[in-house]
Amino acid sequence: NVPLEAVISVSEPEGGYTVEDTIEFCKLADGLIDIIHLRSGEMDPQHPLGFTSTEAMPTPYLEEMGQVCRAVHQLGLNMVVGASAGFQDPDWANRAVAEGKADLIYMARAWINNPDYGQKVFEGRAEDIVPCIRCNKCHVSNGKDMWRSVCSVNPELGFQDKLERMVPPVGRPQKVAVVGGGPAGLEFARIAAQRGHNVTLAEQTDKLGGLLKFTDYDDLKVDLMWLKNYLIRQVEKHNVNVLLNTTVTPEFIRDGGYDAVILAVGSSPARPPIPGLDDPAVEHATTVYTKLDQVGKRVAVLGGGLVGCETGLFLAERGHQVTIIEMQSEIAPEANWMHKEGMMQAFAKAPITARTGLRVSRLEPGKGVYAVNGEGAEEFIPADTIVYAMGMRPNTQTVEALRDACLDTVCVGDCVRARKARQAMEEGYWAAVNLA
Repeated sequence: NVPLEAVISVSEPEGGYTVEDTIEFCKLADGLIDIIHLRSGEMDPQHPLGFTSTEAMPTPYLEEMGQVCRAVHQLGLNMVVGASAGFQDPDWANRAVAEGKADLIYMARAWINNPDYGQKVFEGRAEDIVPCIRCNKCHVSNGKDMWRSVCSVNPELGFQDKLERMVPPVGRPQKVAVVGGGPAGLEFARIAAQRGHNVTLAEQTDKLGGLLKFTDYDDLKVDLMWLKNYLIRQVEKHNVNVLLNTTVTPEFIRDGGYDAVILAVGSSPARPPIPGLDDPAVEHATTVYTKLDQVGKRVAVLGGGLVGCETGLFLAERGHQVTIIEMQSEIAPEANWMHKEGMMQAFAKAPITARTGLRVSRLEPGKGVYAVNGEGAEEFIPADTIVYAMGMRPNTQTVEALRDACLDTVCVGDCVRARKARQAMEEGYWAAVNLA
């Protein structure tokens, strides 16, 4: 006999079938199927990057799923109940089973970014499980990367069969300096230390994480916070020599006698020449999180890319009335459709408005923003607080100051070109692998 499995959504929104309908389906299917695999609807909570996450797990979905699971068990039906809900932490999965919410747990992305997930769990190494940030690049279109599936946190995805040729064995362990403690620098340090090199990581601030440090404050970005914390733990675990509050100079590199230097010095906010933008009261999206007590009721966010949109959503969900001002005809054009749809569903529930086709002309901090529309007329948008997110620029001055201090110098991450965590980690990984 071959076991028969059926996959079904627990419920469908907007007039679709309900939890009660699913329970009735299970009754009708008794004796006809062996496993019922429960998930949610088309835009289920395990997909849109953190818009429905909590630090514990996507609990609203699991509670709904749990109702069905318990109801099926109480009916005494002869079928195994399985659940998929973005599980990755083995404690989540074990708790769901222990609480009677499922007999069987399904995972997909957790194994994409951890092909050895089972081994890590078996050996009790949950701290070594690479967190999935649920970017969904493994199963949606990725622009020029459409020829292969990609993973933001597993640079080896798609190359596993080639790694033996692509990853040379380490000859002589080298003494390496990493300048910058963001995702690119952390990933390089992790891999290089694993491969036996002597790694020193110097970070200018008092905390590792780079641009991901804001995730300590934004609960919409808990997945990225887990990734940041994982990278920091791994650097500590592999005995990387971490120097905080350290400004690296050419003398620091020369005096250290390093064989190689990795520059992962990141990027800084782009500041277009807009009158009023230099006012101290105008905050960048990455710094406003630590100054929430200074944010007024009405907030204007300059820039409607993902950073601006998600910062605006964070503020709107805390009661601020947010207006996003974007020069292009749409907001977040760089987002994949799955992320964007989840974000727009969250927008619909929050006091947030997106104004497109407006070019910011000048600012009056504390009062508002002047912007020019497509007809050339200037509009005034009142705002008590102004936040800007108008792109990032590589820290090329730092790169140029340090590039010649060591013969073997490699740049990785945003200091090459401002992009996302995936490219930063990918470049950090391959730089570590290619270290002779």
